[in-house]
Amino acid sequence: MNQKITRIGFIGLGRMGKPMAINLLKSGYDVAAYDVRHEPVRELAKLGARVAQSPKELARSSELIALAVVDDAQVVEVLLGADGVIEEVGPETIIALHSTVLPETVQMLASKFAAKQKRMFSTRRSAAARPARAPGRCAVWLAGKFNCLTAAVTSLQPRLRRFFAWANWAAALRRS
Repeated sequence: MNQKITRIGFIGLGRMGKPMAINLLKSGYDVAAYDVRHEPVRELAKLGARVAQSPKELARSSELIALAVVDDAQVVEVLLGADGVIEEVGPETIIALHSTVLPETVQMLASKFAAKQKRMFSTRRSAAARPARAPGRCAVWLAGKFNCLTAAVTSLQPRLRRFFAWANWAAALRRS
């Protein structure tokens, strides 16, 4: 990706995802929102977010897709399921996985995305909900392919207090 990311899709608007999405909106990003619950989506729409009816629809218009869903099963469903994003994301779209999932799940997803020449990285944040509410106060650990991390960090760096990046999945997952 040669230019700054401006269109971000956010899937999962719970305790962690909703404050992160709100901060992105307040920072001027064009945010599309999706959640299985309608209330947080309506709340973000009032703040200017576009509403997506499915993960697949959200993927069509996003340069970066952030996932903050509950568990491995939800991550797999959102990314690979019938209404999942994998077939809709463009070659320059980046998937940012914020959910706490097993390292084996991250590695399996990374393989599936790599096989389709799609880009994905996994993140770990310094704390749960509190830093997500404070702009520029998060420390984030990133794991993924170097070009994917570079594109994401270049665009989101003003929002981060500190970040640590590993281009090697296995090394990063051992540290999380």
